[in-house]
Amino acid sequence: MDTIKGYEFKPDVNLTLLLDIEEFNSKEEFDKYFMRPPIPTDSVPPALNFKDNWLVGILVDNRTPNINDLNRWDDVDAKLFVDSSFTKNCQLIIPFFLLANQSPVFGTPAPKRKFVLFSIPRSAQFNEVYVKNTGGSLSRSIRVPAAEE
Repeated sequence: MDTIKGYEFKPDVNLTLLLDIEEFNSKEEFDKYFMRPPIPTDSVPPALNFKDNWLVGILVDNRTPNINDLNRWDDVDAKLFVDSSFTKNCQLIIPFFLLANQSPVFGTPAPKRKFVLFSIPRSAQFNEVYVKNTGGSLSRSIRVPAAEE
């Protein structure tokens, strides 16, 4: 399992939750959320191989609905921590936790959306990936998709 770097959220992507866990089985699914930023001409862009790998992402927004007025959004400065992954009973477990502080201090830059992407081989020796929120209730168990022919 590797982490994928070199991408950013597309500006028009709206996340519905402060924390979301997604899987990406194809380039088309991935391209709905992410894009490559402009890179220097002497750099090699990161390559994605969806034939042999699939991606799991932990996505964190920078705003959330106000609990007193659901038509208003509050900025949230969140920190995402990913712990060491491990396997147990044919399951890959990716533990993480999220710390969120509502409304950053006036005059500071707006908080940014964050994400961590994991590239997982389709031929891996486990049949399920459990993205486990150790500090909250939103976790997700995902069956490993079959390898593409």
